Amino acid sequence: MSESADVFFDDAQKKYQSGDLTDAADLYQKALERDPSHPDALHMLGLTAYQLGQTDAAAALLEQATKVRQPFAEAEANLGTVLMALGRLDDALDALLLAQTHAPDNAAILFNLGNAHNELHDWPAAKTAYEQAVSLMPDHAQAWCQLGMVHRALDELPQAMKAYGHAIEAQPDHSQALYNLANVHRDLGSLGEAEKLLRQALGIRKDYAKAWNSLGTLLGDMGRSKEALDAFDQAVLFAPESAAYASNRLCGLQYVEGVTGAQLSEAHLEWYWLHIATSVDPTPPVQTAPDPNKTLRVGFVSPDFGNHPVGYLSLGLFESLNSTDTETIVFSTRVNTLKDELSRRIEFACGTWLDVAALNDEELAENIRQHEIDILFDMSGQTANHRLAVFARKPAPLQMSWIGYVGTTGLPTMDFIVGDRHQFPDDASETYCEKPLMMPDGYVCYTPPPDAPSVTALPAVEARHITYGCLNNPAKLNASVLDAFAKVLLKTPDSHLLFRFRGMDDPAVHTPIVSALKTRGISPDRLFFEGRASHKEFLDTYNRIDIALDTFPYSGGLTTCEALWMGVPTVTFPGTTFAGRHAASHMRTAGYGDLVADDANDMVEKTVALAEDIETLATLRNEMRNQVSTSALCDAKKFAAGFTGVMRSTWQDYCKTA
Repeated sequence: MSESADVFFDDAQKKYQSGDLTDAADLYQKALERDPSHPDALHMLGLTAYQLGQTDAAAALLEQATKVRQPFAEAEANLGTVLMALGRLDDALDALLLAQTHAPDNAAILFNLGNAHNELHDWPAAKTAYEQAVSLMPDHAQAWCQLGMVHRALDELPQAMKAYGHAIEAQPDHSQALYNLANVHRDLGSLGEAEKLLRQALGIRKDYAKAWNSLGTLLGDMGRSKEALDAFDQAVLFAPESAAYASNRLCGLQYVEGVTGAQLSEAHLEWYWLHIATSVDPTPPVQTAPDPNKTLRVGFVSPDFGNHPVGYLSLGLFESLNSTDTETIVFSTRVNTLKDELSRRIEFACGTWLDVAALNDEELAENIRQHEIDILFDMSGQTANHRLAVFARKPAPLQMSWIGYVGTTGLPTMDFIVGDRHQFPDDASETYCEKPLMMPDGYVCYTPPPDAPSVTALPAVEARHITYGCLNNPAKLNASVLDAFAKVLLKTPDSHLLFRFRGMDDPAVHTPIVSALKTRGISPDRLFFEGRASHKEFLDTYNRIDIALDTFPYSGGLTTCEALWMGVPTVTFPGTTFAGRHAASHMRTAGYGDLVADDANDMVEKTVALAEDIETLATLRNEMRNQVSTSALCDAKKFAAGFTGVMRSTWQDYCKTA
């Protein structure tokens, strides 16, 4: 090395340490002009370039530094960090593995190596790296926090709690660790503790939009929908650029009493103009020959093809479509590609299954164009991990919303929303961006789980009292719903009411419900609350219930189908929004329209009348599963035929104007 290069390098180091990155970069450059192979100058200029936002230049300089000097663990580690920022994850991993080889006891390198494995979703390798990092540096709060995240990804929740606890012990104001620990408590059904931790994180960092968003979801789970909406408002306030947080607010809006279809439509359109319209220019879809009689290529986009309402309500279609009429292509955006029983069945039944979660919105839209899709279905709407920005790019001639959401998507590029005559009120077209498209029977086809428990005898016969049940999400509970429940219980004095849902056994969730019903004259000893269960155990709960009580303005969806399958009638009434008409649609499609009331008061009267007629109730229970299994609700072949007919007719109408 020349002496002058070292002089410039030493001066650059002083500038760098003082925070003057621009002058430091100039001096590092001068050192390299005198000695182009000065490894420390290459390393530090690369690091400085990265800090100045010149990521590509930083990668080139750091790569050069690692070639000039071997071993050079510090430069290799920094190169790995820069390559991760560039999205070159495999190259980053190689650099960090080399750095670890040269400095095996460096906690910072092990931490970054864990980050690389984490980005590549190699959770076991990430766990090993983080564990080695914290063994060398037990007070490395962020490493503990990252280790907790990996444990959660591996569904090792007790270990995740311990790791987050270590992070908070090392750094009590570590808001991210508090946030993540709250999410583990929510996973375990300890919703009160989760709320406490989230509010603690927000006390440290008021503008923590991610925590406000999580709090909104949590408060919904706790049956506090109006408070949830306030939390989502805060998330949007502190992160106005986040389309995802704004989407969660729209989902939360569906649960709030008094919100009209017109207000929902306006809010969804506003979301589109704020978050999509300014950044997406709809590209005309690939124009294939508008042949009205061709085999239709129908695409389905969702992260929820599996043990999810979308899976249970669409599987029958996939298994019953005639491939000569319709070729199905599933674009699965599910991040975790491990398949459960339902997703395996859908993959086997469909024409083509594509795992496309790694594609960004533009890449996925182009992929869809290349597959020359005729009709493209969105099956997530505004729910988690949706890809509405793909549909905004108009990759298919006809685009439709189905099953995954409870109303308008807000997209002008979404041509239709699929429903049925029960689901859409007469003025439906006024509250949707999309055109309502009617299926001939119900708008979904329910596939019962093969391991569902057998239906037992009517519980009231042995118990000598009626047991009502509500197994809906607590987010669907509100003052008006509890008023109706109380009226039913007061009119059937010896009856009980069983609630079940994840977290319902947490006093933070059910104590306010007990208090609210007590003020309405219901003794707490008539109320029972149960929490998390396996799906089979959850279904078996219906064997202790005589009549299911529905909620409003957000009615039961899959929950109503499951109650019917378990021989439990649901008394409901159709609301004014899409979310409020699910149960009525399913009941009518299954042949139980007489259990659909006119309004909340009529729902109370019908429920009480049914409770007082034990003979009719017992007959319903004995016959219901057989009737449901042969009804349009579960007749997959009939549903597929109706679906094919509607799609063909809609396509032919399109061809007339194409």
